[in-house]
Amino acid sequence: MADTRTTLPRRENPHAVPPFVGWMITALMVGSLSIAAWSQWGPGGGVPARQPVAEVLEERAIVLTINRAGTVTVANPDGSEIAVLAADEAGFIGSMARVVDRERIKAGLTQTPPLIVSRHADDTIRVTDPATNWSANLNGFGADNAKAFARLLAQ
Repeated sequence: MADTRTTLPRRENPHAVPPFVGWMITALMVGSLSIAAWSQWGPGGGVPARQPVAEVLEERAIVLTINRAGTVTVANPDGSEIAVLAADEAGFIGSMARVVDRERIKAGLTQTPPLIVSRHADDTIRVTDPATNWSANLNGFGADNAKAFARLLAQ
């Protein structure tokens, strides 16, 4: 009697990755690591140099304090108030007060020394915290946000 069983062709594991795909993934990883290494350690790599800051045309020292309710007080270093902004109107100035507070906590500072708000020759507004060596070019946050600090220079 003849064998009537049919033998199916042997199938590879359906979940296995085909060899060419494995090689392509390996090539992609090696290429990515090579590009990252070249950009870091190759000529001109590493941390980019800071752009020189343009000449200061006008500057003012201010003290920003924010309470738990979100009210921001902007004052002169002598303590005289320039503005008191409620939580719903503090906006960008309130955000910057929180950033400065966070930077000072990271640096281990407990006092609130003055910040420097300055207008530069290239028409940028910059906030600098001499206590932590932190600074921000406010024009990068939009014209309206830079104008909020420019108004503090004018007062």
